[in-house]
Amino acid sequence: MEYCRRINHGQKNFFTNIRVAAGGCPLAREPDRRQRTALGGREVIDAARSRNIAIEINDTMHVPHEAFIRMARSAGLKFTFGSDARNHTVGRMDYCQRMARQCRLTEKDFFIPGRPLG
Repeated sequence: MEYCRRINHGQKNFFTNIRVAAGGCPLAREPDRRQRTALGGREVIDAARSRNIAIEINDTMHVPHEAFIRMARSAGLKFTFGSDARNHTVGRMDYCQRMARQCRLTEKDFFIPGRPLG
């Protein structure tokens, strides 16, 4: 349990101190991703909201879980999809699409960059 608290503190610090538009990496740390994000989910969500950081739904790691996505959506956070670029499943979005359907995410729930791309 203490380890989970430390990881949650690290997640909160990531979303509080880093300068990014979207983040997901700290949500994937072990030991038990689902239990840990349930325990500290509110702190992580509050930190991301305070910095206007979108939450990445990651197809490779299958994070965050449904309850976390629902909490983040209720808090008004935006989302992105990601798949990582380190294995043969790059670009697959099965988990992302499933979570979007199950959590009833709509187009307005997704992060759109505020500047032209390219």
